[in-house]
Amino acid sequence: MQPEIVDALPHAVVAIGPDDAVVWCNRAFRVAFALGDSPLSGARLFTLCDWYFDDPEVHEALSAVRDGLPEAGCTLSRNGGRVYEVAVRSLEGAGDGAALLVFSDISEQVRSDEAGSRSRAQLEIVNAIIRAATSCMTTAAILEAVLERTLALLRFDAGAVYLVGEDPAMAHLRVAQGFYELVYAGAPTIRLDCPPHDALADGGTCYRETYLDIAHEEGELGVFSAASIPISADGRVIGLLAIVSSSFYRFSPLEREVLEAIGAELGAVVRRGELEAALAREHRAAELYLDVITHDLGNLQTAALANAEALEEALSPEERPRLGQIRETLRRGLSVVRNIGTLRRLRDDAGSLVPTRLVTAVEAARADAGSMAVEVAGDGIVLADPLLVEVFANLFGNSNKFGATTVRVVVEEAGDRIVVRVEDDGPGIPEKEKARVFSRYVTGPTPGSGSGLGLSIVAALMDRYGGAADVRDRVPGRHGAGAAFILSFRRPT
Repeated sequence: MQPEIVDALPHAVVAIGPDDAVVWCNRAFRVAFALGDSPLSGARLFTLCDWYFDDPEVHEALSAVRDGLPEAGCTLSRNGGRVYEVAVRSLEGAGDGAALLVFSDISEQVRSDEAGSRSRAQLEIVNAIIRAATSCMTTAAILEAVLERTLALLRFDAGAVYLVGEDPAMAHLRVAQGFYELVYAGAPTIRLDCPPHDALADGGTCYRETYLDIAHEEGELGVFSAASIPISADGRVIGLLAIVSSSFYRFSPLEREVLEAIGAELGAVVRRGELEAALAREHRAAELYLDVITHDLGNLQTAALANAEALEEALSPEERPRLGQIRETLRRGLSVVRNIGTLRRLRDDAGSLVPTRLVTAVEAARADAGSMAVEVAGDGIVLADPLLVEVFANLFGNSNKFGATTVRVVVEEAGDRIVVRVEDDGPGIPEKEKARVFSRYVTGPTPGSGSGLGLSIVAALMDRYGGAADVRDRVPGRHGAGAAFILSFRRPT
């Protein structure tokens, strides 16, 4: 190969003889490995840059070619410097065992591949952080998970999350990982109005990329790089994410952007946790009020109703109608309290359906019929739960409050279903009202018709049992002759 042709090649090329001595090389080889202009012919390749060329992979590739392989190769890289792909071929005309080594600089390609791989890894970790932040975990568990993934993102050694309390200038430690306690002595609080964290109060960030002058025990790690990221929500700083490394590290623009996005995401998580905690407190208060209504007020109304019934016998016939009205009002109030309790059980208790005898539930609901006569024809076993009595209690109470004098319960078998017909001799339901009687808060047409909960509870319970509820005229075509509620139940298999 002509010298001028060799020097024109963009790759570093060197020819060596059977004794590994340099036969010739091109200018790119001298420049690449800083060998200057001194003559190289006769010098052994592995003594020129022994720290670089004297590599087991180079020797292995050279041996393979000298053993008859047309070509062999390897990759060389030292101390994070340039990366070369080495191709080794036999060199004809220079003696048996002579070889040609071509060094191709692939540093940029490798750096690009590493950057792409690191970006993909960062994206995966950020996605994991977002998934954790939107999960059903507790706020503390999410903070732990996000901190762990953030440290993995940068390969940092330790970190912590601090949240602001009542004093906006004071942040309190919530979670910590790694040797953070050794670095900051497990500091339970950090002031945000003092350096180096005072910039965070206005939403700024703090990146430190030089050695931090912190005293350490003998053998203890030092901190070379650190970052403090504000955690913000609703336009205010509510905490900080602090991470530290025992190695020197320079944060890239992308990494800074990702860290600040994590801080914003944590702000949303903490804010959501605060709202959920407030909602839980309100829920507990509401449950307390409902307990008072369903238990204490229910007991008071039950006692008042018992006293009214006992007093009725001591009154004259002229006074009894008035007491009867008071007693009926108390009974309706007690029915409302019971319905509130039923709604709570419907919401909180999924329950299991078991074979239940219909007549047992009907008999238990007789008290809600008041002075009405209750007639029962037939019986059956259906899939239900203890709330079945509330179906008949509400139907009886509905008939009673609209002035019916008799209610009749007819039970019939219909294939895999049991159909129950609950009919009364009250004023009935107009055709235009039938479609909405089971809707919540729909009340009757007269004052004092009730809360509108009773029939909606009937529909909800029938849906719970996998059945259905419908309303018709007791006498077809004559709604004024009374109503008939049709209940379809599943039978046990």
